[in-house]
Amino acid sequence: MSKDADDSPELLNDLLVQVGRRDAEAFRKLYAATAPRLLGAALRIVRRREVAEDALHDAFLRVWWHADHYDPARGTAIGWMITILRNSAINHLRKAGRERVVASPDADEDGDLLERMDAVPGVSAADRLSLVHCLGELEPLHRRCLVMAFADGWTHEELAERLGQPLGTIKSWIRRSLARLRTCLDA
Repeated sequence: MSKDADDSPELLNDLLVQVGRRDAEAFRKLYAATAPRLLGAALRIVRRREVAEDALHDAFLRVWWHADHYDPARGTAIGWMITILRNSAINHLRKAGRERVVASPDADEDGDLLERMDAVPGVSAADRLSLVHCLGELEPLHRRCLVMAFADGWTHEELAERLGQPLGTIKSWIRRSLARLRTCLDA
């Protein structure tokens, strides 16, 4: 739908309030007016269409079930929905990263390092190449830990359990690896 009176902020706010009253027709109209924009936002975060579509689906389920919490005085409907979508997309990105890592737990995973770096938002193509080069300078287990944390979204605790290392060791590896990356990228 094009940007016109049919998807003005006021109309979207009204539709979302109606959805909060479980109005299915308002939900259909809200979906038609916002889904393309929200899908685009999801694609910018997760970079894979099938994952973006899953995130969009989950976001709209949350919109349906939680629209009664929306308060137009606190912000626009689209802003509220983008926040829900962003959280959904990040959750899907983390889930996809974990599934990918768990699928090959013993591999060093250098082969798909550039592809995994594509999933990191806000990193340009040139920076990605430099980053992959500098990651190659790290010890394999430290590199794996760092990539699992930043590209796949694993927490320190999850990494410690997955890699069979003490939590303090994982934190030290990440801290020292980040320092080495900074030095390499600044060179």
